[in-house]
Amino acid sequence: MITQLMTGISLLSSSIIILIYITKRKNKYTEFVRYSCFIYSIIAIIAGLLTLFISEFEGYGSICLGITCFLFAYQDMKEHPVSKWTTAYLSQLAAYFAGLGFILYGIGILGILK
Repeated sequence: MITQLMTGISLLSSSIIILIYITKRKNKYTEFVRYSCFIYSIIAIIAGLLTLFISEFEGYGSICLGITCFLFAYQDMKEHPVSKWTTAYLSQLAAYFAGLGFILYGIGILGILK
């Protein structure tokens, strides 16, 4: 129950942040990237709301949260490149591993790899 609540709230808040970020920086991205992120944000907001209220959607919410972690980590590496094998680089890699962990947790909840 608590993981469902945490997953839903974090997915909902991060999706809204992505939506605001993309709409404020219209000139920085191509139309394809903007529309793709907009559609993903809408899907993730819906998944976050469903995760909050219906426990069967926790796996889908975790997978969406993992994809969101990947998006944030990629954007951070693109905007703030650091040299390899430093503490900052390991922190950026940790975001990728967190995304992978959320995706594997969602797959485990859904029972896809049985």
